[in-house]
Amino acid sequence: MKHLFLFFLLIITSVMVYSQNPVSITLEAGAKSYFGHTTYDMNERDVNIGIFSQLKFPLSSIMPGLSAEILLTLPSMPEIYIKPSCYINVTNPYLPMIDKDWVQFGYYPKLMFSYTESREEMFFLLAELLFSSNLLKKDYDFLFFNAGYRFEYINQHAIGFKGWQTDIRDGGTYDTGFFDVPDEGIIYDIYYHSLILGLGLKYKKPVSWNIDANYMLLWIADIDDHVLRNKLSEASGIGHGFDSSVGVKLYLGGKNSKSNPYIKLAGNFKFMAADLEQTQTYYGDDLGFPGDQTGEVSEKIDHQITSLQYDLAIVFGFEIGN
Repeated sequence: MKHLFLFFLLIITSVMVYSQNPVSITLEAGAKSYFGHTTYDMNERDVNIGIFSQLKFPLSSIMPGLSAEILLTLPSMPEIYIKPSCYINVTNPYLPMIDKDWVQFGYYPKLMFSYTESREEMFFLLAELLFSSNLLKKDYDFLFFNAGYRFEYINQHAIGFKGWQTDIRDGGTYDTGFFDVPDEGIIYDIYYHSLILGLGLKYKKPVSWNIDANYMLLWIADIDDHVLRNKLSEASGIGHGFDSSVGVKLYLGGKNSKSNPYIKLAGNFKFMAADLEQTQTYYGDDLGFPGDQTGEVSEKIDHQITSLQYDLAIVFGFEIGN
């Protein structure tokens, strides 16, 4: 949290020191109730057989954080808003991580041979720096152009495995075994670097509200460490996304005051996707398969990442006028 406060202090102080024009600042503290999931699909096949895996990591959590809005009024220039924000989760997902595997022989239908659920422990950091400038201003209506950068880092530990697996190795006979393993099985890290471009609409009378819609150009990198299988899977590349949000401010004092507290209710929706190629490396033997896999490397495996994220937030803010 110390770095979070320093981040905000640096931005606000720099603007106030170097700006020769009036500056308005809004400070906010609040919490998001976060929902959604990250899903990754892996497809590996040759002429005769295909293996398909899907891991679904839940994101449901409570995320407190800080945000600010700095308004710069420059001569003969549109108003410029600088909006830093940062949120960090304080709870773990209440839904399990789900891991599914299928096999396909030739062109026959896929056969699911493994299904497990795991408890999740998670660290989730969400930081953003957004710039907005009004394209159209008429009384209390504003049309904004948005541009900025968003960083997301999610670290998840899948602990304990409950489920079943079908033995498909023994001459076509399928014996199902149910199991409950308490050990940590997967450590999953994913990084999103997003360049944001979009439009926003703000209305300030009689009720203050805003709507934003943005396109995101993404650089995504993920690392999947299957601890129980001694296998590391890595991928990175370009993706795309869409972001939309809506918010309503309820002022607690007179709106004409230079300084004014308020409560804001907000919602946000994000969808992100990337089609990548994954590299898998065995750093030890996989005890679930015959032979010793240590050192084996598989490259250019089809790997799709999709993330659906949405949240509801309640925020307390304070406007400090010029």
